[in-house]
This record gives sequence, C-alpha cells and structure tokens, in this order.
Amino acid sequence: MTIDYVSNEDWIQTHQAVEIASLAGSFTLRSDVPNGTMDILSGKEVAIKSACSRIVVSSDVQESAEMQLSGSVELYAQGDNPVINLAAVSSNEETNGSSLKLAGGTAGLLAGKPGSGSGLTISAQGANLSSVAETLKSGISITPQGVVIQVGETSVVISADGILLVCGDTSFNLTANSIVEAVTAASSRSISSTGHTLVGASAVQMISAESRLVVTPEGVTTTAATNLEDVDATKENQAAGITAEFDAETSLTSSLTTIE
Repeated sequence: MTIDYVSNEDWIQTHQAVEIASLAGSFTLRSDVPNGTMDILSGKEVAIKSACSRIVVSSDVQESAEMQLSGSVELYAQGDNPVINLAAVSSNEETNGSSLKLAGGTAGLLAGKPGSGSGLTISAQGANLSSVAETLKSGISITPQGVVIQVGETSVVISADGILLVCGDTSFNLTANSIVEAVTAASSRSISSTGHTLVGASAVQMISAESRLVVTPEGVTTTAATNLEDVDATKENQAAGITAEFDAETSLTSSLTTIE
C-alpha cells in the first residue's frame, strides 16, 4: 500500500542518528522545483553503494576547527565486465564534447566532435594518443615492443631492433648492423660492415664537379679531366671490341707487353 503525504510547508526533523530502510529495495530523493537542491552532508564520508559499485566522497578526519587538508572522490565498479562512464556531450553535433570510459583493463578519454577530435586509450598492452581531422590523422602508439609516431603517410617506428622512418615510398632503416635507404625497392643504398651497395632503377651516379661515374643497364660511363690507375698486380680487359682515341700524345711504359 502506498501512502502519499503532500504539504506546502517545510519538513524539518533533528535526530541523533538517522537510518532509512527500504524493504522493497528502492529509495528515491527528489526535488520537484526547477532550481531545487539536494545535499547529503557528512563530516567524514558520504557513500552511495550498490552490490558491485560505489561512489564515495570523503575528507580527512577533522581533528580541530581548522579547515581539512584534503578530500577525495572515488568511483568504483567491479564484476565480470565493470564499466564507468563520464561524459559531457552537447545536443549540438557541431559542438565539441568529452567523455571518459573505464571498462575493465582499458581507459579511454575522448574530446571533440564526430569526425574530428583527440583521444587517449590506455590498456595493459600499451597506450595510444591520436588526433583526427577531416583529412589528416596523427598519433603516437606506445607498447613494450616499441613506439610508433605517425602523421598521415609519414611514420617513425622505434623498437629494440632499430629505427624505421617511412614517408610514402621512401624509407630509412637504421639497425645495429646496417643502414638501408630506399626510394621504392628499385632504388636503394645500404651500408654494412661488409661495404656499400648502391642500386638504381635506371642509373647510379657519382658526381664531383665535372667528374662523374654513371652506371646504367647499358654500361658504365666515366667522365673526368684525368684518369689515374695504380695497379700493383695485373690488369685484365675483356671486351668484344676496344676503341681508343687520343687528342694528344700517348705513352705506354711496360717491362713486358704481349699483344695477341
């Protein structure tokens, strides 16, 4: 049976201690006026609890009339799939909003509006910080295996194995054993303890002022004001044909010359 009591007068009761129990399991405090307030006051702690959740507002124990030093607010949820949500979202989709979600082993913080904004996600596996605009996305990902920094098609990957920089088809890979630079797989340069390797899709060139060495699929071309070769042992030339043209004097000195 429900008993209603309505009065336009104030209701004030004072007791040493107050305990209100609801046998049916529900209890409601309501203020019907638009600017009404509802306060639950305590010198030490105010707690709202359910079977697996609680909100606790507490303060330091007040030993004197001096102001208390600090206070705390606790939001707690437990169970198989505990979730805590805090959100401040405008009804206008063009206005930025924000939210905080704690779900089991993941914490997520978002700020912005649909299609753009920033977010932070933290879990046992790592942390991700991202910022999204209409045409561009950037972010930082941190895991025990490494760190990834990315802006659009450009990224920096740092791991225990080395550092990898990628911008479109261009990459720079630094490891403990080598450095490899590439502009597509067909053009690359690598440095290791065994030496240097240059690979060109159509040509490999070494240029110093007017001197140059060009390597193409068709052959090797050398251009220089002078060409000095100092060979301690033997020199061998093998070709289908050899043509030599000299504008000035030609000198050949050898202890033994054999022509076949």
